[in-house]
Formats: sequence, structure tokens, C-alpha cells
Amino acid sequence: FLKYQKYLEIVQEVVPEDYPEINDLLKRYKTLRDANKDLTTRQQLHENLNESKRSEFVNYTKEQTNGILNANNKIAFLQKALETSETDTIRVQNDLDAQVRSTYSNPSIL
Repeated sequence: FLKYQKYLEIVQEVVPEDYPEINDLLKRYKTLRDANKDLTTRQQLHENLNESKRSEFVNYTKEQTNGILNANNKIAFLQKALETSETDTIRVQNDLDAQVRSTYSNPSIL
């Protein structure tokens, strides 16, 4: 303890305007220690909050990516259905045109 008291006396002698008494130095130490403890607690709280928000963001990103994939799958399905309908329409139109040509190209029917 004597070693520390001697150190405190030296510090007090070096900066007497800041610490007129050794007790002032001890109070300053306690203030800094308490502030450090408070900051450490806050840092841990904010790290936990940050981790929670990061996790929420990752989950949100996954959900939105899945939603986009599902929408793209639906678009592909509907596009295929449209193409099938267009192909069927063209086939029916061609069959109808062929029937009409065949009807009008046969003079016995007229």
C-alpha cells in the first residue's frame, strides 16, 4: 500500500492544480472507473442490439429473396401457360384457315 501511496503523492506533486489532495486523485479514479463500467455496459448492450438487428435483417433478406423467387416461379409458370395458349390459338387459327381454303377452293360446294 505504501508503494501506491508514494505514487499518488508523486502524481499530486506533478499536477497540484488538478489534484490539490490525494483524496481528489482517488475521487477522480473512482469517477473514471464508474464511467468506464457504464461505457462497457452500454457497449455490451449496443453490441447485443446490433446483433439482434443484424439477425432480423438476415431473416428479412431471406424472406424477401424467397418471395422474389416465388414470384419469378409464378411468372415463369404464367409465361409458359401464355405461350401454350398462343400456340393453341395459332394451331386452331391455322386449322380454321385451312378449312376455309378447302371449302372455297372446292367449286362443287359453291
